[in-house]
Amino acid sequence: MAPFLIGFLSGLVLVVYARAIGLTREAGFFPTLLGAIASFYVVFAIEDGASVSVLTLHIGLFLGFIALATAGYRVWYWFTCLGLVLHAGVDLLIHYVPDDPSPDWWGLYCLSLDLVLAGSMIWLRLRTHPAEQER
Repeated sequence: MAPFLIGFLSGLVLVVYARAIGLTREAGFFPTLLGAIASFYVVFAIEDGASVSVLTLHIGLFLGFIALATAGYRVWYWFTCLGLVLHAGVDLLIHYVPDDPSPDWWGLYCLSLDLVLAGSMIWLRLRTHPAEQER
């Protein structure tokens, strides 16, 4: 439970900090976070000396999240939010993948961080674009 709580608090601190200095107004802020977060599974696979098939899986996931981040930046804001929610789902499921290279605590930490970021995206967008609430 501690990793979940620490991830949640880390996400809150990150969003409050980014909001305070104006980063959340930058269109690339959340897509960049999504790409960076998704890269950690590749790092864990390399560090663990994972098999080619496990490394390939993690690289494929990373590229999929990069695609969502890019689509969120260039096409539709909500693709990035979707990417963060999907990444939280990966964090739940990844420990069922044979030879998962990530540390045991990472899934819950990253799950809560992803959900805080996605929730923040929703909250910030609805505050700055109230007309979207009516759709």
